[in-house]
Amino acid sequence: MDILLLEQIITELRGQLNGSRIAKIHQPTADTLVLRLWTGRENLRLLISVGQYPRLHLTEASYPNPFTPPRFCQLLRSRISRLDSIAQVPDERVVCLDCSGPNGSFKLYLELFGTQGNLVLMDETGMIVDTLVRRRSAGGDRALLPGSDYRLPRRRERFPLREQIPPIPVESGSGEALQKWLLRTVTPMSPAQAKALAWHAARIDDARQALEDFRQCWLLGECRPRLMDIAGEELLVACPPGDQLEGGADQNLSALLDAVYAPLQFQEGRVGDRGDLQNLLTRQRKRLEKRLASIGQEGDAKESFAERRYLGELLLANLQRVTKGMTSVTVVDYFRVPATEIQIQLDPRLSPQENAKALFKRYKKDKRGMDHIERRSLETRTELEWIDQLQLNLDEAETPQDLFEVAEELKQAGLCQARWPDPAQRKKVPAIPALNQATSPDGFTILWGRNNRANDYLSTRVAAPHDYWFHVHRLPGCHLVLRRDSSAVTVSDAELRYAAGIAAGYSRGRYDHDVEVVCCLVKDVYKVKGAHPGQVSLRRFTTLNVDPIRLDEQLPGGR
Repeated sequence: MDILLLEQIITELRGQLNGSRIAKIHQPTADTLVLRLWTGRENLRLLISVGQYPRLHLTEASYPNPFTPPRFCQLLRSRISRLDSIAQVPDERVVCLDCSGPNGSFKLYLELFGTQGNLVLMDETGMIVDTLVRRRSAGGDRALLPGSDYRLPRRRERFPLREQIPPIPVESGSGEALQKWLLRTVTPMSPAQAKALAWHAARIDDARQALEDFRQCWLLGECRPRLMDIAGEELLVACPPGDQLEGGADQNLSALLDAVYAPLQFQEGRVGDRGDLQNLLTRQRKRLEKRLASIGQEGDAKESFAERRYLGELLLANLQRVTKGMTSVTVVDYFRVPATEIQIQLDPRLSPQENAKALFKRYKKDKRGMDHIERRSLETRTELEWIDQLQLNLDEAETPQDLFEVAEELKQAGLCQARWPDPAQRKKVPAIPALNQATSPDGFTILWGRNNRANDYLSTRVAAPHDYWFHVHRLPGCHLVLRRDSSAVTVSDAELRYAAGIAAGYSRGRYDHDVEVVCCLVKDVYKVKGAHPGQVSLRRFTTLNVDPIRLDEQLPGGR
């Protein structure tokens, strides 16, 4: 968050939050706090993040919390209970929250510097009580440690736009050069704002005028945050340049910041358990692949077991040539063309009949071993398919609830152990999974699952025997059902291909072309005892080759 956006968010929040009661403080991640506030009229949630996406704003997003609050979160809970005022340190990316609690007044400084940012709790004397991240300064002039005096960061020497516009060098008059010059020379400035100004300067062919437009907008307090698409990149800028300033309704900055950054934190695994779940799935996949390789090596060692039966039969046919004490015998195999001499190794301690019996016994043992190897190989490949499906569910997860359901499935399989028992009030997996729903061009209802549990529920509980069932062939993907009123209703080939395209779109093959999709009736889909959620077998099916279809709008479906 740059100085410009910070100025606007402070203006937006000051009237809402001053004097509000702090009902609860949560710390969902190492660098993010959420303050639940009661203003006397409504409950609000103030998000403070000092990590890769530093920002301060009200949020409507759901942030899962650890069972045990971290150290700094517990400290804040014990010291502050009211937010008296909120203010920005002039021309700095630093915000001061004046707070009070049972032990007096405190100041909570938010240093929104990205990965170097921090939260500092300071008492009335100006001494640091504690910080989110304790740091020793290399120069010794700014230590962020309990008991130290708090000092603001040293300012960089840049030209303040509040006073006037500096001369723009000719070589920095346009494009990327202008963008770099603005970041290096001018304050306040941010990478997004500099890129927007360079874009505006190129349009009007006047860098100084573009900077003057921006300066006047800022000084007159007419900045209005906008999401702009510049050269294919979506940027959040505090003061849109040029014709972006004219018209358009004012947008709530908290809502904009929430919409832009909450999904980024979530998708990168910085919120919730995505990172932990990804590590768990990666480890499980490596373990299964190692087991499969080991099973393959065992199979290679036993693949000649059928030869022992053949040797035993040859030995029985030539018993008259064998006596006890022989270590080998050479016989002629007349079943091969041309006839070939074969040497059979013998145990000198055994009789001819016992040697033949030993060959047959070893054959039967190796055959049982091969059956066991094939069974273990099938079980391991099935387990790998399940892990691949869970990986797809994790990649497609859009909410903390989606992650929670992946974690629950792993827990039920015994692969994910909770470090703490879930509190009674924590949200549980809903009894009926949510399904995605769409309507085909001819008006047929199409349903598909969002995860393994939803796939299982759709295929075994919701779908009727006469409905059509789809799944991408030999890849992880959703179960999809095209519903019809009865088996007498005819569904055109175009409708089947449309449904198959959606099934391909919500699978691992979503970015491919000409994806092979399985199509059958629901009555030909059955569940194998002991299979994981979402794993089914088919009695008969056909395949369709289609291009994936990814629908932008998904409506939750029911029965």
